[in-house]
Amino acid sequence: MAKTLAGRALLVGTIGALVAGFPPTAAPARCPVVNFSIPEGSSEMIMPNMSDYHSALLFSKVNQSSSSSCQRILNIKNCTLNSYLSQYTAHFSISECGLKVMNASRFLIGEYHLSYQLSEDCLQRISLDVTASAFKRARYGVLVAVPLVVVVVVVVMLIACC
Repeated sequence: MAKTLAGRALLVGTIGALVAGFPPTAAPARCPVVNFSIPEGSSEMIMPNMSDYHSALLFSKVNQSSSSSCQRILNIKNCTLNSYLSQYTAHFSISECGLKVMNASRFLIGEYHLSYQLSEDCLQRISLDVTASAFKRARYGVLVAVPLVVVVVVVVMLIACC
């Protein structure tokens, strides 16, 4: 009987949240994780449509020294972005009512939480990795390929001579 009542309470709470116009909240342990890998210097949308959330949202970065504490970075309300920390201002923006990473740098690597501002109930965890840019990878590839070609040519010439 108690399990049935608890299940109904959960269902009613979820339906109530959907009727109120925002998704149901999740406990931090059950908060869904999305992984992003963005090339250094590039920009990418990480939360495409935030207009569905009618409450103020909080975007926080998990402290690397303690996974249980977060540093508040951004406040998002009505598709408007306000920054708590100025060093993040150049790296996040709202575009087409979605949260976008701009000019990705290694400084941004880490886990972020998107939550309701008042209750701090987690909506989404975002694991962000910033990889070497395509230009750096291409340049490194050329630096490795050129000496390799020279070595192959020298070996072929030595075999042909002898």
